[in-house]
Amino acid sequence: MYYFLHQFTNPYVVLMLLLGVCLFRGMRGDAYFRRRWQSALLIWLALYTLSLHAVGALLVDTLESRVTVDETALHAPDAIVVLGAGVEILDDEAENVRLTVNGVDRCVHAFNRYRKNGPCPLILCGGIVDSDREYPSEAEVMRDFLETLGVPKDGMILEDRSRSTFENIRNAAELMLRHQFDRVVCVTSARHMHRVMLCCQKAGAGMAPDPCGFQEPVRNVKWYEHALPYTGAIEKSRTAIHEWIGIAWYRANGRI
Repeated sequence: MYYFLHQFTNPYVVLMLLLGVCLFRGMRGDAYFRRRWQSALLIWLALYTLSLHAVGALLVDTLESRVTVDETALHAPDAIVVLGAGVEILDDEAENVRLTVNGVDRCVHAFNRYRKNGPCPLILCGGIVDSDREYPSEAEVMRDFLETLGVPKDGMILEDRSRSTFENIRNAAELMLRHQFDRVVCVTSARHMHRVMLCCQKAGAGMAPDPCGFQEPVRNVKWYEHALPYTGAIEKSRTAIHEWIGIAWYRANGRI
């Protein structure tokens, strides 16, 4: 009972349930008011559904299940491409910049691959997305972080001009050709890898996928938790929808 009641200390759970109650009560009025409440109720139902554990996990799985990893292709690469995941600017002067959680995850995964298979060049992809501000590129921030892990500065190649996944792959492909890298591994988040591989096919860049950050299996979840909305679940839904919209946009613009 305590664990059940503890769920209602989560503001998101409480607010979503109260909003649903208010909307359903609003539907009990006359026909004039019901028509005006219907749209709001449908929006709430969509938001509630996307906030469920099962729905968030299912949407992410539609992306992660499309990734096929060939372990033999990951052995002794000529280079490892690491795609940026954005940076966080911590002050107004943009002097204090750090990687996002996903960016750290990708760098650590790439470092483990680098250490496991022996030193090889790391191609770090990511430019400055917000051109209105001056701050280090994603590639530079990744380089500084990887240096703290023990990767020598001269063992990293910066691709600091790209501002999208498409540009990441296009520019990395140019570097592969320039340096004559044949066996190349690409590191990015598992839910991002499907779009990356489609970009690789379009660019003619032969990269072996080495995804990281797979979603954890949903274990030990009580029956009532499957029926309650959670911010973690809607974040999974958001990232999956973002990827599918990105894929559709790339197809419409001939990028994949």
